Amino acid sequence: MSPSRSMESLGGTAICPAVIATAASCDLREGDDPFRLDGLQQLLSPKITQLVLRLEAAQLGHYSNSAISVVGNICPQMRDFTLCRRQHARESEQSISIVSQVVESFQHLRTVRVNAINERAIAHLARLPSLTNVSFALDLSFDTQLLNLGLPAKPFPMLDILTIQAPTLRFVKAFLNLIKISPTLIAIYVAAHCVASRCEASCYAEFFVALSNSCCTKSLKTLIVREPMGLERRPDIFVGVQELQPVFRFTQLQMVMLELVSTFNIDDGALVELGHTWPQLAFLHMNETMGWTTPSKITYQGLLNFLEHCPKLTSLGIDVDFASLEEMPIPSACPCNGLSNKLIKEISLGNSRVNNPVHVALFVSAVLPNLRKVNAWSSLWASRQPTDMLERYRANWETFNQLLPVLAAARTQGKGCFHTTTPIFEQ
Repeated sequence: MSPSRSMESLGGTAICPAVIATAASCDLREGDDPFRLDGLQQLLSPKITQLVLRLEAAQLGHYSNSAISVVGNICPQMRDFTLCRRQHARESEQSISIVSQVVESFQHLRTVRVNAINERAIAHLARLPSLTNVSFALDLSFDTQLLNLGLPAKPFPMLDILTIQAPTLRFVKAFLNLIKISPTLIAIYVAAHCVASRCEASCYAEFFVALSNSCCTKSLKTLIVREPMGLERRPDIFVGVQELQPVFRFTQLQMVMLELVSTFNIDDGALVELGHTWPQLAFLHMNETMGWTTPSKITYQGLLNFLEHCPKLTSLGIDVDFASLEEMPIPSACPCNGLSNKLIKEISLGNSRVNNPVHVALFVSAVLPNLRKVNAWSSLWASRQPTDMLERYRANWETFNQLLPVLAAARTQGKGCFHTTTPIFEQ
């Protein structure tokens, strides 16, 4: 049976048809009969260097374990290995053991994406000289002492991208405390199923300290930390400058996405400090999905000062208090004072409250002349607010969005009138 026909019979498609002999992709379903799963062996060959396996079942069963366990023996030259399956509340020891054994059998990996693996497999990955992209999950049974015994002196020497899923940030902190790495991207995802995922303010501070001590301050360009939306929000827990201070060491950051169960305690001064610390920033989103559970302390003036420090910014997601702006008189001249960001076309303003959309649009559109849409009051927190409040602010922001193209056209017309040399109307 040819590799392509074997792949078709397994319900998958080649991830790289042009090099069918070295790349393969297929689906494994636990309900399939053993003959169908055994067909995986016919698909594989020693020439395979890229493999993507997708499992429908959350847990690995007997047949899936049998099929997967042979991959390492058949494909010793594996470079890129991905095993996709739904995350379960608790991985079985057998599943973790099988996947770990497969991972340990590969000596030439550049990329690996798997769910939970044991400490021995993690230590094995840490010794691979060509590994640049790694994604794995830490199980509740994760033991830092056991991992530390198997780690080399210089773990993950070529690591560029690190993605970790863990029961809590404390697990990630414990792992980071064991290693020194120089990645350009770190993504941390807290598992939605874990009831122990709740985090105190001190936990956030300790996590960010571990992150700053583990990673090279000049290499990291992308930082993603996401806690699950399903957890109960903690309006009593705040993350502010004090907790974020360790991350200020990463002066080359270009993208920061923080989705935390806590709320942010960020004012104008703190936001300006963020901008001053991260001048290369192009993307900043803070609780865009979850929303800020308390009114923001960031004002329009703080937003202006932040934009001045981050001229490369293309995407923004924060909460802003526009109350002071709504009290200011409508200016006769452009209110931007020469400051404008033409890169931002769409922003997320979370649960920002606006009572006078016309007034606010005049100011905001002057600073963001290419802005075409504001997303607001669509967060998880906002959806749980009283209906009248939700409808009022959504309607006001819709009015704001409708005004943006009108104001943009007015500015264009104004420029045209300014450059006109021949009078059109005479008294």
